[in-house]
Amino acid sequence: MKKIMIVAGFMGILCAMWCYAESFLVENNQKRVRPNHQVKQEILDLMGRVLEQESEAIKSKAEIQKALYTKIRGYAEGDKKSFFSTATKSDLQRVLRLMREKKARMDKEIETDKKFLEIVQSALIV
Repeated sequence: MKKIMIVAGFMGILCAMWCYAESFLVENNQKRVRPNHQVKQEILDLMGRVLEQESEAIKSKAEIQKALYTKIRGYAEGDKKSFFSTATKSDLQRVLRLMREKKARMDKEIETDKKFLEIVQSALIV
């Protein structure tokens, strides 16, 4: 009688472990898909953030344009206080390197923006 109880208890524990392991394996294999409304909400939130960041980028680019225009105008008008009149050769080399790096980054950014625009427009058309 005791042996039967021990075997039954052992079988019960084994069965419980098997069921637990099976439910764990089945649960991991199931794909968890977010509901469409959550995906749409996240897309809209990200679009809003991109709009805010683009607005800030436009403001900073306008400030850069203004500063560059002032430097160019000072050089063209022969201003003795302009950067070009007072800069040392090492300053000019440093600025030249920075301007080349900025130009390369802007070229990449423009290409990335064009690709992003194509993706957004094609996704919204469909």
